[in-house]
Amino acid sequence: LIGLTIIIWAESKGNPILQHLGLSQAMGNMEGKETRFGTNMSAFFTEITTAFTTGSVNNMHDSLTPLSGGIAMINMMLNLVFGGKGVGFMNMILYVLLTVFICGLMIGRTPVYLGKKIEGKEMKLTALAIIIHPLIILSFTALAVSVSAGIAGVSNPGF
Repeated sequence: LIGLTIIIWAESKGNPILQHLGLSQAMGNMEGKETRFGTNMSAFFTEITTAFTTGSVNNMHDSLTPLSGGIAMINMMLNLVFGGKGVGFMNMILYVLLTVFICGLMIGRTPVYLGKKIEGKEMKLTALAIIIHPLIILSFTALAVSVSAGIAGVSNPGF
């Protein structure tokens, strides 16, 4: 609900650069949106599809305002909404283990979670599980922009 509220608010305000230029955006940020649904339903769909990992698309996520895009990426990163694909609990435990380990190091005690010591082996696996997802995505992205076919296929250049 918090993410949905932020996305609806940000999308209803429109693009701040266009407003600064004096262009009226009475309907909000409609770029990349399904015109049948408008900004509110597109914002609702953005929140649902990124939080629950449905894989469906109603609006283009690269057309969201920066705040809305940030909320969508947080939803994709955490994937903690119950009822999604079932990996939310696993992701939550990984971040809990990482947090407990860092906090244990900061106070100078052996990190313990639910009565069990968190040692090097557990932290190596936790770090691997957290970093493998962005590493795979960024590796293939780097490959795509390194070859001429990848550069020629860019249909939305710019920021």
